[in-house]
Amino acid sequence: MEENNVPESAMVIVAHPDDAEFTVAGTVAVWTKVGCRVTYVI
Repeated sequence: MEENNVPESAMVIVAHPDDAEFTVAGTVAVWTKVGCRVTYVI
């Protein structure tokens, strides 16, 4: 993790396509804005 506590990469694992929007969308938006690579596994 970097100094700002945002990882360089992250993986979101969900069972249904819209689950990520209801659970971690805000975090993913902030992290990607500062450069985190995010992979979704559905």
